[in-house]
Amino acid sequence: MEPRFPTRSSTNLMQHFLLLRSQLTDTDMDYERPNVETIKCVVVGDNAVGKTRLICARACNATLTQYQLLATHVPTVWAIDQYRVCQEVLERSRDVVDDVSVSLRLWDTFGDHHKDRRFAYGRSDVVVLCFSIANPNSLYHVKTMWYPEIKHFCPRAPVILVGCQLDLRYADLEAVNRARRPLARKSELVSNSPSCLPVCKVLLPNTTRSCMRAVLEYLYMGRFCSRSDLDAMELIVLANRLCLPHLVALTELYTVTVLTESAMMGTDIDGDVLIYLDMAQFHGAQQLTGWCLHHICTNYNSVCRKFPREMKAKSTENQDYFEKHRWPPVWYLKEDDHYQRARKEREKEDYLYQRRQCKRKWLFWNLPSSPNSNSPSGSSAII
Repeated sequence: MEPRFPTRSSTNLMQHFLLLRSQLTDTDMDYERPNVETIKCVVVGDNAVGKTRLICARACNATLTQYQLLATHVPTVWAIDQYRVCQEVLERSRDVVDDVSVSLRLWDTFGDHHKDRRFAYGRSDVVVLCFSIANPNSLYHVKTMWYPEIKHFCPRAPVILVGCQLDLRYADLEAVNRARRPLARKSELVSNSPSCLPVCKVLLPNTTRSCMRAVLEYLYMGRFCSRSDLDAMELIVLANRLCLPHLVALTELYTVTVLTESAMMGTDIDGDVLIYLDMAQFHGAQQLTGWCLHHICTNYNSVCRKFPREMKAKSTENQDYFEKHRWPPVWYLKEDDHYQRARKEREKEDYLYQRRQCKRKWLFWNLPSSPNSNSPSGSSAII
């Protein structure tokens, strides 16, 4: 008795053959193209540092909304098969670099330290090492865990260090993590009006009502409104956190104007300028930083006399800047000191010369007398 095998109709066989052929074509469509170099880029890093979102932004041209950003974070790995099943992703991977056609293949990995990722490191052309700017621990793991692993599996591949989540740099991480939970648990009304929608409460530390009102007036009316209770330095910090460079510039102008007016009225502003300098440099207020440096250099001697400890506590870069741009400069002080010493020596010599002139005696001689003179001697001298 002959064995029976499962049979298919000719139509089904043809459909199955065409399906397999289309899959094989889609799988190898990019490799069949001549003169296209495939670049394998492996993306590694801790969990929840933004690896998958970075890949989606490049490969899928996809951006996430604020609701998706604050939604519950689920660790995901972007599938490399997207290059094989999605024609749009494959087309976006192609580019021309130095007259060479390349296809960039991004490999996403999981961030668990204990898992094995050697399958992803194989034949890697470049490795992108990601860390979160808002999470210092992820940067610490770059040196202690990720870099040694990369050098172990692909020692010759170049490594690119990428900082992600810049928008969360000054945010309250605990508040963001709480907001990543289901939004219904952490929502509250902005006001008592029933028309307001529930939103997530994100705390902004060290922010007063006046600074927040100034930010809202700038966002909605496009102008800067100064108030008596407004702390300019606090507003600069808040505007820098919210990535509002124009508002930072307007606040810098307001701060410089207030300090200049105070100086013209006779108020001592040197101590405030020293405080503003550190804050402005830390929060990226470049114009206010330049003005503070100019004021300190112009009044360098008086500032050093009044605040010697604060001047010595400045950073090395600021100390070098002060020594280079201080007024009066060092060379002028040396020349002035040399001139003063020479002047004192000249005055001393003139004084001694005058004293010698005063001690001298005058000598008077009489003219010779005539022969008919009755004087016993022909001349006389008076000393």
